[in-house]
Amino acid sequence: MNRYNVAILALYSLLTLILTLPLPCNMRDTLAGCSSDVYINPWADWWTRKALTEGLDFYHTDYMFYPQGASLVFHSFSHANTVVSLLLTPLLGYLAAYNITILLAYVLSGFSMYLLASYLTGCRPAAFVSGLVFAFCPYHIFESAHPVMVTTQWIPFFALAFIRMLRDTSVGQVKQALLAALWFLLTALSSWHLMIMLVGWTTLYLLYSLFFERADWSPGAYRSLILLAIVACLLVAPFLWPIIREQLTADTAYMTVDIQDGLGNDLLSFFIPNQRHPLFGPYLDCYEEIGFTKKRPAYLGYVSLGLAVGGIITARRKTRFWLLSGLVFFVLSLGLQITFRGSTLHTFHLPWAVPIIRLLRHPFRLNVLVFFSLAVLVGFGGRWLYGWVTLRSKPLACLALAFVAGLILFECLVRPFPTTQPSYFPFLYQLAQEEGDFAIADFPMGRKSAKYYLFCQTIHGKKIVGGVVSRTPDDAYVFVDSNPLLGPLRAETAPDPNLDIEEQFAALAGQDIRYVIVHKHFLNSKKMEDWQRWLANFPPSFYEDEWLIVYRTIPALQTEAP
Repeated sequence: MNRYNVAILALYSLLTLILTLPLPCNMRDTLAGCSSDVYINPWADWWTRKALTEGLDFYHTDYMFYPQGASLVFHSFSHANTVVSLLLTPLLGYLAAYNITILLAYVLSGFSMYLLASYLTGCRPAAFVSGLVFAFCPYHIFESAHPVMVTTQWIPFFALAFIRMLRDTSVGQVKQALLAALWFLLTALSSWHLMIMLVGWTTLYLLYSLFFERADWSPGAYRSLILLAIVACLLVAPFLWPIIREQLTADTAYMTVDIQDGLGNDLLSFFIPNQRHPLFGPYLDCYEEIGFTKKRPAYLGYVSLGLAVGGIITARRKTRFWLLSGLVFFVLSLGLQITFRGSTLHTFHLPWAVPIIRLLRHPFRLNVLVFFSLAVLVGFGGRWLYGWVTLRSKPLACLALAFVAGLILFECLVRPFPTTQPSYFPFLYQLAQEEGDFAIADFPMGRKSAKYYLFCQTIHGKKIVGGVVSRTPDDAYVFVDSNPLLGPLRAETAPDPNLDIEEQFAALAGQDIRYVIVHKHFLNSKKMEDWQRWLANFPPSFYEDEWLIVYRTIPALQTEAP
């Protein structure tokens, strides 16, 4: 890597630290991302380490949905990020190590797009602006809660190697094919969603190139394609096979998603800044009920769009594919029905949305490829602007691009960067010190609260009766729902008043479920009244503080409370 590229990488690193404030100042006690989903990511790393060090079945566990357990084949693992996080944990501590993996995604996404755009445009200053668009667009910032979506850095690396493999005779094509296979593997190990998107982009590029750019292919392009396909398949197959096997052998196809659950972009979301923007955000409250500016912003930015249009006009032949790909993934990201400001514009379902929802769940996730295409088009527009101003003064051209880059960053600004500060309860550490292999039942049960219970499990290390995986098996709650005490509590209804609670506790203890814990912080005042009424027939609590009410199922040990 030459010194110029090292300087560019350092500049992206500096910008990442600035644009993700306050996270860099709170690395040891804060999680990147503002969503309940942030809690399942530490669990994925914790489980990976536990399974590998203790020789457990990685893809099945009874540490959640105890006692029957659950398959983890479809869980949101991001193996590439987990490896980095686990390697850094001894040096930095777990939370800091995890946050580093998220920050690296922004640094490397910008740098990899810079390298791709620099190759395509031949203008490094303009390519730097392309990296800003890809790395710091609001959608990418808001995906900080999801390692499986924020780890986009390998996509431009793959595209660069893939394009050079097909068209550049000045580089070793075998080397480029092997590099492309490596970047494809890292994409797959970061996220199956991103891998599927990359396959889609690659297919589109191949079809376009075969029909319109075949004359530009190098003589060994076909051999390189075959080599890439073979190596990539061999590398990914061991990791992909458990998913294929599970889907083929499971009694129910729980990997599939109801098409009505898939969320697409609202048309207006592409033109409205995000609600965390320090200047424009306060004026966007009228869109809050729609949610697209707050939870999944797709704002393209008017400066970026202006540069992209300039690139399309001034470099028509070189930008045709990128315009096509941007439009294709723009349309696909709209989802099952096209909406504008929350209102559907038609009643029929867009047919291509069905397979997308089945695979990706939410079509708006294709924003990754929309911004991928936009960033390249911005590079061509930046090249035109830089060249036009250079005719007058080269320093002035650099200043012009710096000004444009500043405008793009301002339009994309998300302030403060989304973060979550986990809550820690003293009882978690008491559980961690308690000997024995036993389980606990956390209430209230539900998908959102279960994510936090998984995070708690990384501290106390005990099995839990509830849980959450990305695709929850249909039979996950069979044990809970069939239990006369736990079933009603899960449904948040009163248990049978004639139920002998002590007898039920003894039965739970016989199945190594030692504690029933009610988390007060998930209950509003009305629900807390209901729970207090349901708990009135319970034995005295083993432990209680402002956050928890804890019951122990072994009566003889009730006196051991601290």
